[in-house]
Amino acid sequence: MKKMLLLLCVCIGFLNCSDDDENANPLLGVWVWTGSSGGIGGVIETPESTGIIMKLDILPKTIKRFRNGVLVAEFNYTLETRTSSLFNKTVQVIVPEDSFAQIVDLQGDVLTLIDDCADCFTSRYIRE
Repeated sequence: MKKMLLLLCVCIGFLNCSDDDENANPLLGVWVWTGSSGGIGGVIETPESTGIIMKLDILPKTIKRFRNGVLVAEFNYTLETRTSSLFNKTVQVIVPEDSFAQIVDLQGDVLTLIDDCADCFTSRYIRE
């Protein structure tokens, strides 16, 4: 009987465990693109000016990019804290595999991703 009780306690303990890393990531969810700006020419793009509806589905280890409802990219990423080459200060960045880092600025339900390089783009999203 004691062994059964111990086994039951162990099982309940495992069920109550959660992955704190996943729960600690406030970026998880679906984000709808509201616009981008930047580049040498100071380009400004919005869904209205381009006719493009873009969404990011940020999962614990993967980002899926949808364009007009079609999956156009899927890649793994890490979320890191490092010194920005653009701002020369410590920032949180998304580091996609095979691409350069994007600085993360999260203000409530507004996500701004800033390419960590000169003359690059800044894109804004709202939480769906």
